[in-house]
Amino acid sequence: ILLAIAFTAILGASARNVIIALSIVYVPGVARVVRSAALVVKNAAFIHKSWWMVVFPGFMIIVSVLSLAMLGDGLRDFLDPRTRDAAK
Repeated sequence: ILLAIAFTAILGASARNVIIALSIVYVPGVARVVRSAALVVKNAAFIHKSWWMVVFPGFMIIVSVLSLAMLGDGLRDFLDPRTRDAAK
């Protein structure tokens, strides 16, 4: 925090400069933690070795969401009298 206060004193006392100073001070620590967690997970059995376990379920989710959206649009067009009259 002392380093962030020094940066703020150098840059000036505004909200933008405080955010910049805190970012400069705290981002390296967060980056180290994220990098170490990524390195631990990188060697897990479920990462990039069984691509089909992600692609096919993801594709089915996309198809399901799109089909439900189309069904909802169709039902709205059929049941809403305002949109039915506007199409004529």
